[in-house]
Amino acid sequence: MADPTPLLSQANNTPCDTTTQTNEQHHLPSLGSTIEKCIGEINWSQFLQAVLISFVWIFDAQQTFITVFTDAMPSWHCTGEYKNLNQISDVRSNLQLGPTIKIQNDCYSATSFNDMCNLPKGSWAWDGPAQTSMISEWALECENSIITGLPASMFFMGCLVGGLLLSTLADSSSLGRKNMLFYSTLLMALSSFLTTFSPNIWIYSSLKFITGFGRATIGTSSLVLASELVGKRWRGKISVIGFFCFTIGFLSLPAIAYVNKDSSWRNLYLMTSVPTLFYCMLVKIFVQESPRWLLVRGQKEEAIATLKYITSITQSNLNLAINNMSSNEEENNLNVDLFYALKILMQKKWSSRRLLFVMAIGFGVGVVYYGMPLGLGNLSFNLYLSVTFNALSELPSSLVIFLFIDKFRRRIALLVFCIISGVFSVMSTMEGEIWSKMQIWFELISFFSACTSFGIYLIFTTELFPTCVRNSALSMARLAVVFGGVFSPLLVGAGREYAFLCYGVFGLAIGFSGVFGVFLPETKGRALCDTMDEEENKGKLSWYNIEENDPVSVSHLQFADDTLLLGVKSWANVRALRAVLVLFETMSGLKVNFNKSMLVGVNIPDSWLSEVASALCCKVGKIPFLYLGLPIGGDSGPRYGVEGGRLRDGGRRGPLWWREIVSIKGGGDPWMNETPLCERFGRLFALSETKSRTVAEMFSLRWGIDGAAWVWLRKLRA
Repeated sequence: MADPTPLLSQANNTPCDTTTQTNEQHHLPSLGSTIEKCIGEINWSQFLQAVLISFVWIFDAQQTFITVFTDAMPSWHCTGEYKNLNQISDVRSNLQLGPTIKIQNDCYSATSFNDMCNLPKGSWAWDGPAQTSMISEWALECENSIITGLPASMFFMGCLVGGLLLSTLADSSSLGRKNMLFYSTLLMALSSFLTTFSPNIWIYSSLKFITGFGRATIGTSSLVLASELVGKRWRGKISVIGFFCFTIGFLSLPAIAYVNKDSSWRNLYLMTSVPTLFYCMLVKIFVQESPRWLLVRGQKEEAIATLKYITSITQSNLNLAINNMSSNEEENNLNVDLFYALKILMQKKWSSRRLLFVMAIGFGVGVVYYGMPLGLGNLSFNLYLSVTFNALSELPSSLVIFLFIDKFRRRIALLVFCIISGVFSVMSTMEGEIWSKMQIWFELISFFSACTSFGIYLIFTTELFPTCVRNSALSMARLAVVFGGVFSPLLVGAGREYAFLCYGVFGLAIGFSGVFGVFLPETKGRALCDTMDEEENKGKLSWYNIEENDPVSVSHLQFADDTLLLGVKSWANVRALRAVLVLFETMSGLKVNFNKSMLVGVNIPDSWLSEVASALCCKVGKIPFLYLGLPIGGDSGPRYGVEGGRLRDGGRRGPLWWREIVSIKGGGDPWMNETPLCERFGRLFALSETKSRTVAEMFSLRWGIDGAAWVWLRKLRA
């Protein structure tokens, strides 16, 4: 291994293309490693920032599930003129009730199974004030279910459209994570506040669409911003804070609705939107922008200010770390179109494949995550208790992730919880007296596993993609989850007739979706990458580059069983090299003799070499060292060259290559005579099919320009 100083330099080289990285830049500290060093261990400033950012999940959950109470069908009762049994019989005849309906001595029991719209006007009334629900206030009780469900449908439609149009703004625009979080939350809060003044169902549905449109990127912006403010050690636990806040927001809705049970449904929107507006002010004043995003955008001064605010590192050390960072890591794409980040994702084969697998997983998880609460009415258990239990099951799910996320391998954990959720979801469809009593417990285990899968899925997605496209990738992942939720009501409706079409299909969907995680790379313990090139080359060996303008990578030299590997000094290279050698042993059945192997460094401290040699179980070598009997990296003493067709030591009279050049000046060129090259380099040309070529013939064949001087028996690699 060696430092990045170029070995050769030519003055005649043409200027390199602007996209070509110099060798020196290529091996400077990366943006990701620089940020990790600057951030260091988590402190109170970072923790409070993460909590404040994650607090938005409370308002996200409230707006997501608020229609459960505002759009609910209120309870009703019959008025006095229909309270005697004879009149009930007439009602039963008019409604053509089936023989399975049991007539009781009160009107409520006789009509609770029927459509109230078939009763004469004035024969029934709402139990509470009409303004407790938008259905009763606007007299929509007799409208089609499509009309009554339109506000909720428009909300999720807004989430889909917002996810498509706004997902890339936090990456490819000048908004950034903080501003995207602020404006999205502000749009959601304002539209929710204006909902309190809706005069009809159409204005109400339009405002719900705007609310969903604004809400679409809140979760992704919050999760990405919070995770980028801390180091890799705390990234998983900090991400779980948002899941806790989402659960708290979900559980706060029943309490708010209970306090407001005899008042207008508009008050729910007022009581949830005003605190959200106040929260927007806190975000604008106190939340810091992601230093990773600032550096990727080339805003070094702002990044240094943010790092100084959230960390304890000194100003001088910050400036030194940022200035030493490779300048090519900065992606100053300030004037890019809206879908720039998505274009980057789709241009790379590895990133598009990851995104496809991630969205496949998200679809299966979304079907269960949104579908199970909707299908609770199909189970033989009290609806209100089952909804409460499902809401509470998200708390232990978040707790499990918080405690064990650092110990979980992302792929394995996601696969295991998806399979568990699928198995117990299918089991909840089993019929029979004993199985019916166990349905709710099977459903709770399945939903708990689905919630855990959803949390791991979001954390896994943030770690799979670099900073420059992370927000866009996570938005697409959440979009796939919402898209899966769109199909859930259809399956719930079909499950009322055939139970397996609801929870059975749920189980199959999430069970098979977890398998796609096996095809994704493991991210546990990895540092976050910030550019596409850094993520693409993660875990690969970084070979040594010769030349600055037109670099040529030199990876290894091999002859028979003697192999010389060349690379750049880095612990990532050491780990990758060790993995390559172990895989070679496993696949070939051959053994690498680590005891006879040597690690030689060029301009590298001996302490670092000793530590690496211990990790690789090899010895530390010195310069010069022998390779195929030739000293490599020697001083300016003995020189070797070809003289008279034989390899000779130049001794102290000077290097042989210089003596050959001098002889050219005198008119004699020993390289252009008719001596076959195979006599001069016998061992090397034993690999060639045409062993009798001379230098003159090579030039006549335009060697090195557009033709090959000889054909190799086997392909040689640099």
